[in-house]
Amino acid sequence: MNRRSALQTLGLGAAAGSLSMAGCLDRFTATPVVLGIYPGEDWGRIDPFERWLGRGFAVTTHYVDAAIPDDSRRQFVSEEMTTQWERGRVPMVTWQPFPRESTTGSVTRAIAAGSYDDLLSAWGEDLARWVSDGSGDRMFYFRPFPEMNGDWIPWGADATTIDDFVAAWRRLHGTVAETGLTDEQVQWVWNPNATEHGSHDTESYYPGDEYVDWIGIDGYNFGDSRDGSRWQSPESVFDPMFERLTDLAEKPLTLPEFGTTSYRDGRYRPAQKAAWIDDAFDYIERRGIRMACWFNIDKETDWAVFDGERGTDSYADGDSRTYDVYGTYRERATTDRYVTSEGDTPIPTDAFRGRLD
Repeated sequence: MNRRSALQTLGLGAAAGSLSMAGCLDRFTATPVVLGIYPGEDWGRIDPFERWLGRGFAVTTHYVDAAIPDDSRRQFVSEEMTTQWERGRVPMVTWQPFPRESTTGSVTRAIAAGSYDDLLSAWGEDLARWVSDGSGDRMFYFRPFPEMNGDWIPWGADATTIDDFVAAWRRLHGTVAETGLTDEQVQWVWNPNATEHGSHDTESYYPGDEYVDWIGIDGYNFGDSRDGSRWQSPESVFDPMFERLTDLAEKPLTLPEFGTTSYRDGRYRPAQKAAWIDDAFDYIERRGIRMACWFNIDKETDWAVFDGERGTDSYADGDSRTYDVYGTYRERATTDRYVTSEGDTPIPTDAFRGRLD
């Protein structure tokens, strides 16, 4: 479900951690997992978060309205992305094509028809310039049209047609490719929601293997925090879509957004949330997920594992302040299984591309 405002810009993460291999359990077996985060709207919290962990995040997520003014777009690319890259983190740019004021009809139909070509070209040029400004060794994930199988976004097929959606994706991909960016510099993440809404099968949104590098699944355990929801295990949240998408294409898998509430059976139960976190890491490892990014903000409910409304533990960050935290997250995320940031060194190219065998 939609958890975001129309425009949120975030950070990123990257770098090599020590890697270890576990037993063979699934198709993408027992590979290390790139650790990512959405730290919420307050970017000041990522530093104490990493101090609590004792290591840095490899990837952090940005949300950006594709149609923001030119100056805002350039600032996002040149300043926001650069700041995070220089901290050793790789940006994941979640590109949300909210319609421009002049748009009539569907935004995906307009993109497919070429009405947004100026916007697509501007994004491609700015992103390519950002990579080249770093001597060509910078890299980023590009996650356009997220959760396209939901009914809360204007780029889903219910607002137009599947053909328009696929054509819009391919047109954007082609425009960025024309800048000369390679798959060692940009990785494309096709990212449906764990549950589909509307009249179209999720698989029909797939633009084709040559246009996708990663498959992502966003999923949350809302527990009893809203009408009609119930407590779900990680398997219940992810398995139905996981099975379908692994049959669809052989691509590395990521959870670009995942989290859980603590609200169960009429009250908040942090211990139940801690147990779910533990189960989620078991699921990630068992299923061979190659990148996982926790959604660390209390929004519809208490998703955060650091500096949220509640926790199972507390962390005193020097003389500054004390944070509510979930120690289970740190225990699981800081094992040698997870690829994290080490200073200002980005993750290796193979890890960036999901080739962690």
